[in-house]
Amino acid sequence: MIILANKTGYLMLTEDKRTRYQGAYFFDNNACWKTLECVQHNEKIKETTHALWSVERESENTKEGYYLAHKGIIYENQDNKECTLILDCKRMDDNREWGRTYEISTEQQCIVVTYKKTNSNEEDNTNNDKEYEYCVAISGEQLEFLPLQNWIKHEYEYDEKRKSPPYHRWVYEALKFRTTVAIAYSFNKEEAITNAKNLLQNKEAYKKQSEEKTVQIIAKTKNLAKQCALNSIYCLTTDTAIRAGLPWFYETWSRDELISTKAIISIDKELATSILKKYATFPIANKENGKLISADAPGWLFLRWKNLMNKAGLSGAETKILRERIRLYLNSITWKDGLVFNNSNETWMDSVERNGCNIEVQALTLAAAKFLNQLGEKTIIEEELREQTRKHFWNGKWLFDEKNDQTIRPNVFLAAYAYPELLTKEEWTTCFQNTLKKLWLPWGGISSIDTTDKRFIREHTGEKPDSYHNGDSWYWINNITAIVLHNHKGFDKYVQKIYDASEKEILQMGAIGHHAELSSAKEQTSEGCPMQAWSAATFIELCDELKK
Repeated sequence: MIILANKTGYLMLTEDKRTRYQGAYFFDNNACWKTLECVQHNEKIKETTHALWSVERESENTKEGYYLAHKGIIYENQDNKECTLILDCKRMDDNREWGRTYEISTEQQCIVVTYKKTNSNEEDNTNNDKEYEYCVAISGEQLEFLPLQNWIKHEYEYDEKRKSPPYHRWVYEALKFRTTVAIAYSFNKEEAITNAKNLLQNKEAYKKQSEEKTVQIIAKTKNLAKQCALNSIYCLTTDTAIRAGLPWFYETWSRDELISTKAIISIDKELATSILKKYATFPIANKENGKLISADAPGWLFLRWKNLMNKAGLSGAETKILRERIRLYLNSITWKDGLVFNNSNETWMDSVERNGCNIEVQALTLAAAKFLNQLGEKTIIEEELREQTRKHFWNGKWLFDEKNDQTIRPNVFLAAYAYPELLTKEEWTTCFQNTLKKLWLPWGGISSIDTTDKRFIREHTGEKPDSYHNGDSWYWINNITAIVLHNHKGFDKYVQKIYDASEKEILQMGAIGHHAELSSAKEQTSEGCPMQAWSAATFIELCDELKK
């Protein structure tokens, strides 16, 4: 699987197991829209070259190239072999089959495919009742084509493996062609035509521009896996945000975005600063309507501001705003027995309730209180919360995951990352030794729950969330764990194993050149979202840590 992405869309290419998420998509109207299913020829791919900004594939008699551009792609048919253009236009989450029509016409030296989705009485429209229409324009030099206009059934083996229905879909075999083409898409027909013609006319300039930008991003390191991670996290950025992942996590979520922001500082400091300023103006909590961002997001916000301050300093105005925001956050907390309380499903482990006082939320709050002290406003919250956290979570051997719940989970490493002052160096060493005995996976990962716990599930359960936080190993947590362990003596073998596993996943597994969401506990796999922001971001951070 290969994914090319930019600010306006993405292209996913598959060779063996198909998925309904393959093909070309674009972002518009706060949604993600599919256009191309695939360009098909009847020869088996023998070799694929992924250059981060482009993909070239060779078969016995065919050589083809793919380049992603602004709301479009360039498809190079280098030997002018006959190809079939297969479309599957839809909003990403709209899997309705009925009421779909394609109209093919020629306008302004382009092939124009107009797609319309109308509601049909043949199926339930309760959740997807909006009708829509958009266009795909194809431009090519001396473009000749043979209309096919057939419906064909595609089976989606990858989706079936993930237990993510539907497992098949009727897609549209539009036409055959024999030349290099530019394909553009838009809700506005004229815009689609103009973009397609412009892409074709200036394709060499677009290709060069993409290459130069990618080289600029990755040039600071010779580490291939880090180069891929840098490119991956950059491809997930917009002008104002970081997408959580692709293909299906194309939204921006506060926790994921804030965790990923530290890695963005070295790529685009202005974007990182604007993201932090955006969240610094968000309402921290609303007593009537509930929290507007997750229970741990405010802690990550202030932790990332501290990272930015260490890199670039803070202005007087920024310092004043931060003091006000941290004070507001600390005053809005729901306290219980001197600890920070959160409701069900408010932490990153959102497939398990964790309703109560959780270790990483205490640590992130402690880090915020410490930061407030460093900014010149004294508060006793840090001292008092640290005392209560030690009292209720530390038993002299390990840190509990929740107050009065001795379950061992990897959130202890998040606590150490956010607020290392919670324990002494010697106490952390004891804690890590005992925690790793219960969580360590021989292939180089960390289980999301004690492997001897009756809730532990060895293999990933796909879209069913049973294993997510009861066994699955999350790459971002693995990377954070290695960052933490690197600062303590005696854990070098764990750090190296984690690094090797993450590097292997990026370079050899899943979506090549990107870092996936998670793995099964039983053996290393590439599961979940294949291009995950916080996985790539924490791997970059790990690489930087290992250079120290």
